[in-house]
Amino acid sequence: DEMRFLSRHCGTGIFHIDAPHVAGDTLERFAEALLGGDFMAIYSLGNITEPLDDKTADSLFASGCRAAGFRIPTGSQRLLEDFYGCDMSISAMRATLRCCRNAGIFTSVHLCYPCPWDDYHTRAETELFLEACRPEAIYINSPELIPNSIWFTRSHAYGFVFDHRSFQQWVECATSQQDDSPYQTQH
Repeated sequence: DEMRFLSRHCGTGIFHIDAPHVAGDTLERFAEALLGGDFMAIYSLGNITEPLDDKTADSLFASGCRAAGFRIPTGSQRLLEDFYGCDMSISAMRATLRCCRNAGIFTSVHLCYPCPWDDYHTRAETELFLEACRPEAIYINSPELIPNSIWFTRSHAYGFVFDHRSFQQWVECATSQQDDSPYQTQH
């Protein structure tokens, strides 16, 4: 209903729908509702974290979905479970990406690299995951240095040169701070 309203009142015909933690059957019902009505739109889905099957991917494409972004922080099942606390299956997400590509949907994967627990094994697992599912786009989000996070407290271990005293001055908006940012990455 919202898409129909925006289309009529604003002339909008292209939409993006953020869909984290939305089950595949819910997305299929959404696609069927679009197909069953007298409304047609082009749309994309973002931040998908749940697996989809062939039927759902085909329904999404038929209903106007042309792109889907998946938030899969790593290709390592161990890191997904132990570090990120995700219950998704790498195998299921690999199959989901293939289903979407086969249906004609442009796919993108959003990774976070490196994480504090990454090593050469988990990097290799992520590379194998990407080679197997072959998304059209890959977004690599760098770690965020949030105070008291493991990336913040062990910044040197992850390639960040970080002066905690300068950071404190920066946070307090001290006038003595000349630089925009209190940290830099090593090259």
